[in-house]
Amino acid sequence: MNKLNYLAIPQHVIEAKAIRFVANTPKEALELAKRKGAIGEPILTLSKASSTTVYFASDELKNMALELQKRAENIRRDQDKTNVLTRVQNLLNAKLKKQGTTLKRPNFN
Repeated sequence: MNKLNYLAIPQHVIEAKAIRFVANTPKEALELAKRKGAIGEPILTLSKASSTTVYFASDELKNMALELQKRAENIRRDQDKTNVLTRVQNLLNAKLKKQGTTLKRPNFN
């Protein structure tokens, strides 16, 4: 399974929906998370003056990341396809090229 990318999810959403563990230092927060049964790597770590909060992905965040990944793959797939208009324009250009002229788009400024 691909590693999920949580960068597209805003920080405030992660803070609201993730599983959080708070301790004095980042190392203590990670140890606490592992002791409580957290699996994987933290997706966000915030350190403030006297405490560190480590966020792990919840099921809801995993589903959001999967949905965003699927949407991104669909967008990439659609961008790779040449649409009908482009194909028609390419055929017209090829036909006009044989005749010695080219099809130019009007300049709308």
